Amino acid sequence: MTPIYFLFTVLALQVDAISPTVYERGPRFVIEPPVKVEFSNNSGAVINCNAVGVPSPKITWTRKEGLHPIHDLNTLQTTNSNSLRHIRSDGSLLFNPFSMENYRPDIHSATYRCIVSNAVGTIVSRDVNVKAVRFGAFNVDALLALLSDITLKRV
Repeated sequence: MTPIYFLFTVLALQVDAISPTVYERGPRFVIEPPVKVEFSNNSGAVINCNAVGVPSPKITWTRKEGLHPIHDLNTLQTTNSNSLRHIRSDGSLLFNPFSMENYRPDIHSATYRCIVSNAVGTIVSRDVNVKAVRFGAFNVDALLALLSDITLKRV
């Protein structure tokens, strides 16, 4: 064994003995959410947020306006299959398909942030602007009545 290799080995063992946290690393994004997400009420959407770090980071989501983590929102308060918004175990934010009656601007037309943290630090994603477009059956008579009230003016 060469003296340099021996010295390196001894130093490495001393570092491990002195500070077991040498291998800790703050979180970093592997997948940062996009700036804009648009989807229809018929399709729903998944917004991915994935990060690595040592120890493994925890992923939470907040609304831009608030500091408190968001939670699943259930239409029937029963299961995730009925939820308007669900945080999956992989950290992704899921917006399930929904009926026009269940549209909520505070959920479907809002700005979110992905927050990733571990014992070393915290990172915050850029703002994610979410917008759901509603498709559904329309009352033709009501639409015609609305259109009949519109007068076109020549400029």
